[in-house]
Amino acid sequence: MMNPRKVYLNEQRELRGFPEAVETLKIPRGGILTYDQEETRKTDGHSVRLIPVWKWLLDLHVEGERLEVRS
Repeated sequence: MMNPRKVYLNEQRELRGFPEAVETLKIPRGGILTYDQEETRKTDGHSVRLIPVWKWLLDLHVEGERLEVRS
């Protein structure tokens, strides 16, 4: 079982870094891969999609869009 405190701390760390990542990479949108969370959050004016990694790996569409990996 996952430790709820660790999950919370990890989520907060990822959300804090998201705006800087989007601006640095100059991408219009992005998402965070999670174990089992699926929702949309707002942070510093950015919309952040939390997507279960299994869903992303199966290449399923989330909210009509795909989270794409840029190389």
